[in-house]
Amino acid sequence: MEDLFKNWKNWKMNKKLIIMRGVAGSGKSYLAHKLCREYPEFQAIVLGSDHYFENANGEYVFKARELGKAHEWNRERVENCMCMSFAAIFVDNTNTTANECHLYLKLADRYGYEVCFKEPDWSPDLRTEDGKWNYDFLRGRSSHNVPDNSIKKMINRYLYQFKNETDEQFKNRIYQICE
Repeated sequence: MEDLFKNWKNWKMNKKLIIMRGVAGSGKSYLAHKLCREYPEFQAIVLGSDHYFENANGEYVFKARELGKAHEWNRERVENCMCMSFAAIFVDNTNTTANECHLYLKLADRYGYEVCFKEPDWSPDLRTEDGKWNYDFLRGRSSHNVPDNSIKKMINRYLYQFKNETDEQFKNRIYQICE
């Protein structure tokens, strides 16, 4: 993860869109906020669709029928931050499929943002031996009480980045899938 910020002095010229990826309970939000705190010299922000479901008291009240609105709301917030030239924007969603990432990639291209994909790696138990998300380890870990069957569906539809695939190559593969 340190390589993400290695050349931070050049970030005024190389704005970054960091697309967090992972199933519910894997630690995406924790990682995104940790990176923002560790590098306060950046104009960085974490934006996720889950924020749409937080009430005035900070309580999370999920409404499945409003999920589409929440994702559109988050895309608009990301675009607004790009218009303001934030140095680093973290998209804190599951981003399990190409379609979930695609609109953010298009925004990054439009506003001149370099794209990075980040997945939590805080425990070797997060993954199975073949590199897939480990359902047995992740079930019951979601801070938003995501049902275990939903976590299993996320794992089944997850578009994995190949081991030696660069972020740019993965981005291009997503574009090919969505065309």
